[in-house]
This record gives sequence, structure tokens and C-alpha cells, in this order.
Amino acid sequence: MLSILDARAVYNMGTLSHEEWHKRALARLKQATGVDVSIHEDATPIVAEVNDNRWTVMCGCGSGNAVDVPSATARCGSCGAFHSHVILPANRAEIEGILVRRPRSENRNWKPTEPADSLRAENIQHGLEAG
Repeated sequence: MLSILDARAVYNMGTLSHEEWHKRALARLKQATGVDVSIHEDATPIVAEVNDNRWTVMCGCGSGNAVDVPSATARCGSCGAFHSHVILPANRAEIEGILVRRPRSENRNWKPTEPADSLRAENIQHGLEAG
């Protein structure tokens, strides 16, 4: 079944935990740039959105980060932030069900201000099942 991707799929983590992936990503950043970035928690609530078939949040540093949906967290591979309070929509399954009707991943986008009915209307407008 098609679904909107989360951090595990986006970053191809395999058996790695999200935390271990984060440590390795920052180690690669240090090796490539010489910049030593440490992991730090950012408990500020941050609202998730769907961008190009991926659950994401925008870090305060400007980097887009994939969301680990099961834990509702995100980790920044640029500044080291651990976003411990990601807000996913209560109707996440409904939103995903509508978006996956779109054949092209780059058309699977959703902003928190966008009602599910608007997504359905877009699908119908483009000759797709409403979802």
C-alpha cells in the first residue's frame, strides 16, 4: 500500500534507530566540513506538513527534516536539533488516504491550514479519486 514517507524511509535507516542515524549524520557533517555540531533538544512544538510525499518539519535553522511518525519527533542533520514535540494532524490517516491517490509524489503536499475537503476537491479537479 502507498503511504506518505516518514524519516525511516526518507533517510533509508534500515535497522538504525533515529537517534543513531542522527549521530552518524552529524559525524559525516563534521568529516565533510570540519564543523562539530552537537545534538540538542528543541521542545518547542512544531507542526508537521507533507512535502513531496514526506512528513516534514522546518527546523529553526532553515533545514527541512523528515518526521519520525511513530515517535512524533524529528532530527536535524544540519544544526543537530532534536525536535521532541512534533504535532501531527489528528486526521493524518485521512490526509494520507487522499494524497496517495495522486500518482506523482511531487503532487502529494499538505499544509496544516489546508482542510481535507480542499485536498479532495483538488483530486477531483484533476480527474482523480477524491479519497
